[in-house]
Amino acid sequence: MLLSGRLLAQYQEPPGQRTAVLPLGPGIHSRFVKIVLDSERCTGHGRCYSLAPELFDSDDEGHSVVLTPEVPDGLEAQARLAVENCPETCISLVD
Repeated sequence: MLLSGRLLAQYQEPPGQRTAVLPLGPGIHSRFVKIVLDSERCTGHGRCYSLAPELFDSDDEGHSVVLTPEVPDGLEAQARLAVENCPETCISLVD
């Protein structure tokens, strides 16, 4: 559940009692965003590894390689930037 930009977990109390909504603590994730790369469609423009070097690199032929399939906290914007700027549309993000 997302509320006011904060991830929240819902805790169900025993019947007859109210439900509490608790923030997830540091290092606890309700889901991960994953990078999916269609390497057969990649032609090596290099925009992804130029815009998001923490997430992408290039192989010997200049084609994209995903460094970490699960996007670390704080790098979601870079991942989306790479997706939006791929001319071959071979990068996608999935929850």
